[in-house]
Amino acid sequence: MALLASLMLATAAQAAADCSVTLDGKSLTAAQVLAVARQDCAVAIAPAAAQRAARAYDLLLAYARLDKPVYGLNRGVGLNKDQTIFQGGEISPEVRRLSEQFNRNLLHSHSAAYGAEAPRDVTRAAMLIRLNTALFGGSGMQPAVLEQYAAFLNRDVTPVMLGEGSVGQADITILPQIGLVMMGEGEAWRGGQRMSAAQALREAGLAPVRPFGKDALAMVSSNAYGAALAVLAAHD
Repeated sequence: MALLASLMLATAAQAAADCSVTLDGKSLTAAQVLAVARQDCAVAIAPAAAQRAARAYDLLLAYARLDKPVYGLNRGVGLNKDQTIFQGGEISPEVRRLSEQFNRNLLHSHSAAYGAEAPRDVTRAAMLIRLNTALFGGSGMQPAVLEQYAAFLNRDVTPVMLGEGSVGQADITILPQIGLVMMGEGEAWRGGQRMSAAQALREAGLAPVRPFGKDALAMVSSNAYGAALAVLAAHD
């Protein structure tokens, strides 16, 4: 079984090497979504898009230092929108601790999906679409989170994601499950095997990310899952 799994991974890696999709935040096509979701094509982030996203992240931190109120950054979300998460000034270790705690809590509290598990291709398409839209430069995600999306796609880490429970105008109860796996929580598929997220990260040579700033809100406040379903359904 171990030999078979190794051969399957090697075959998948070779197939991915034969095709690639470079994301710039602007020009992703349905055909490219299908290629990554179903053919395991490799994903790369265009340097200009990475720089644009990094500037957005830096801008958020500048607002935080100035104590400008920003929803989901230094202020809460939903009914807690007027709650202060941390005060302005230097991004001290204590400020980072408070922000990381808020991000973890937001992912946990919003992870309320139910129903059947989403198919692998749908989850991969959702991760790709969310990464691409984040690269447009408006989400403010930290670069480490963006890189984790790409690494999940390139190293065959697919979060176990229940697929029902969207509310409002976003998939805010479904997409947090991806964020939890990025932190090493929950479960994921790798090499055709279901395992703990922590084990999947270890096998893929990845470290857990620590969502900070507005990462968690940006992860969940998206229509990426719905868009993934639409792209695959339109093709089928």
